Amino acid sequence: MLFELLFPLALLSRQALVVGLCFGALFHFVNACLFGLNRFFWFWLAAYPSLLWLQQRLGAGL
Repeated sequence: MLFELLFPLALLSRQALVVGLCFGALFHFVNACLFGLNRFFWFWLAAYPSLLWLQQRLGAGL
């Protein structure tokens, strides 16, 4: 829960976002494996490019 609360801070820098996305991918992968949610991991992973784009746009505006 702490990770989810602090994740918006990862948008402040590219390196923090990449680290946050890696932890998020690991979290979603483990959940998919433990609970048998076959497509769960891929649906979340598909949203990651949009977060990278958003961080780039936010960084350009600062």
